[in-house]
Amino acid sequence: MTIEMTASRVLAPYFGASLFVWTALIVTVLASMSVGYWLGGRLARRYGEGLGILFCGASISLMLGMFAVQSTSNLLSVVLHHMDMAAAALFLGSLLLSFIVFSVPVFLLAMAGPIIISRWLAISDDVGGTTGRYFSLSTIGSVIGTIAPSLFLVPEFGVKTTMILVATILGVLGLLALTGFLRWLSLVLVIVGILSVVVQTRIVSIEVVYERETPYQLVRVEERAGRRYLIFNEGSGVQSVYFPDDVRTDLYFDHLAAIPFLGGGNGDGLEVAVLGLAGGAAVRQMISVLPSGVEMNIVGVELDSNVIDVARDWFGLNELPVKVVRSDGRAFFDTDQKYDLILADAYSTQLYIPPHMATSDFFALVRSRLNEGGLLVMNVNAAERNSRLLLAITNTLASVFPEVHLSKVGRSWNWLVVSGDQAPDYANAMSYLPDGYSDVIEALAAAQQITYSPAGELLTDDRAPIELMTEKMVFAEALLGRD
Repeated sequence: MTIEMTASRVLAPYFGASLFVWTALIVTVLASMSVGYWLGGRLARRYGEGLGILFCGASISLMLGMFAVQSTSNLLSVVLHHMDMAAAALFLGSLLLSFIVFSVPVFLLAMAGPIIISRWLAISDDVGGTTGRYFSLSTIGSVIGTIAPSLFLVPEFGVKTTMILVATILGVLGLLALTGFLRWLSLVLVIVGILSVVVQTRIVSIEVVYERETPYQLVRVEERAGRRYLIFNEGSGVQSVYFPDDVRTDLYFDHLAAIPFLGGGNGDGLEVAVLGLAGGAAVRQMISVLPSGVEMNIVGVELDSNVIDVARDWFGLNELPVKVVRSDGRAFFDTDQKYDLILADAYSTQLYIPPHMATSDFFALVRSRLNEGGLLVMNVNAAERNSRLLLAITNTLASVFPEVHLSKVGRSWNWLVVSGDQAPDYANAMSYLPDGYSDVIEALAAAQQITYSPAGELLTDDRAPIELMTEKMVFAEALLGRD
């Protein structure tokens, strides 16, 4: 269980942490265990003394797999890009990587089960009591193996250190059961494997100034020419930026400077909630062009407490006029507090909009938390205007709000969707933007109104295949080679 729980974090930087990735991982573990139990049962009587070899083999294979993760994932990416199977590519990629890296150690550990039972039965003829005791102890071990990496080992020490610890424990158990030449050979192989992973772990880009595993993701801060970037997992998206000497970022965040004025005023006294605070770049942009003396009351909602700490230490969050609340974006609305502006910019492992924050049920909840004339602004990543993901989200928004408007953010994949009971005042917003924001003004001027289509896709709490839509879109773009 420790291997399985930690393996999900090994796969996340390359394939995300969607249901498809978890399915691939669980299939790998269950299939490996099934074959291991069967073969272990066949060999239990003949090779009852082979536990040491199995444990050392599991330790060595786990180390070798961890050492090869990055190169294997890169190879799989190249292969998958030449496959005409966009819908299944992510599942197949995560399945292949999990099989290559984790099937052998899990298989070897599963083989040990029937051998242990066989050895216990050799000293007791109580079949029911012996097997019951084995499964009871193994289940307790599974509970510990599930809790330890999830709540302590991975958050405190990281994925690779956790896997090294697991491999070391397996290696020690194996060495204790071996004798003679096999013990010394296994000792050498285990040490070489551990050192290989340790050396690989220490190879970090000179741009990375901070890196930490959290219960939710790998959080990384990169610094280039004095500019800081908040990166999650493999870095397919920038979650936040901090440019001490520049107001403009030339990224999606610049377009957020206009949203305080979409309600028709100058932004003064607005009650604002930002769902997905990250490093605070959205807040910094919203206040960057406010007229002198104008203030907003801003609440920033962020689920990962480690991200909040990083924002304070590396992204100047303490300089910003924002009240920080640690909460899930949807659970945040469990009070009757209302807002004039809600920005939904929450993502899970940088690519996936949390499904429970993209449904008609959620949008109805948000609408009930808006003051009269209030607006919901949502950031959606989509490759094209006709992508299924963007069409489904905008149609779902239009089923709840009478006014839904869509604008494209430059050449990026970002789209801003503005929804409310009244149309956003784009002309007012454009009038407040200073020189140097011509690209933002152009995007606002080209905003399109969205109307609800009964024949269109509607996302609900019961059915919101956001992950499937995102993965189809991403791999279709990769396979077709579009920019």
